[in-house]
Amino acid sequence: MSRTASLFLALCLGTLSPHFARADSCTPADARAIAAAEGKLKAAEMKAASKKATAADKRAAEEAKAELAKLKCEGSTSGAASCTPADPNQIKRAEEKLKAAEAVAAEARAELAKLKCEGSTGGGAPCTPADAKVIAAAEKKVQAAEMKANRKKATDADKKAAEEARAELAKLRCE
Repeated sequence: MSRTASLFLALCLGTLSPHFARADSCTPADARAIAAAEGKLKAAEMKAASKKATAADKRAAEEAKAELAKLKCEGSTSGAASCTPADPNQIKRAEEKLKAAEAVAAEARAELAKLKCEGSTGGGAPCTPADAKVIAAAEKKVQAAEMKANRKKATDADKKAAEEARAELAKLRCE
């Protein structure tokens, strides 16, 4: 019996250690499917972080996060690890995108708090947000710049433009 056949038999019988089980059970989805899931996750997180977000929006963001983890073979709930992780470069890119999405969500939460004048300690002048139209235009500019900066072919100039757009928005919000 070949080594592969014996490993497969041991895996099927459950006598294979979890260390070896990872290599044969799960294969990450192709890059296109992962990229699509990441885009869906980013959109869902942005919608969930908006001030008009509903419980369904937040649940959709969690489901999108779970779907991405499933496509990348992360977070297995079975007793034995049954997944082969993607290559390190794909994982690093996905982690960077997730961090960026989380930063955007945190920024959106902070923006909402500023717009509602919540969380001020009274140590300075009261919060007076800019005109809603101006803030909405700046938010669209930030969103467009961040999407451009998060592309695979993004340049340093794209990333710098996204940072500048965020800074401009922060000034409009008196941050």
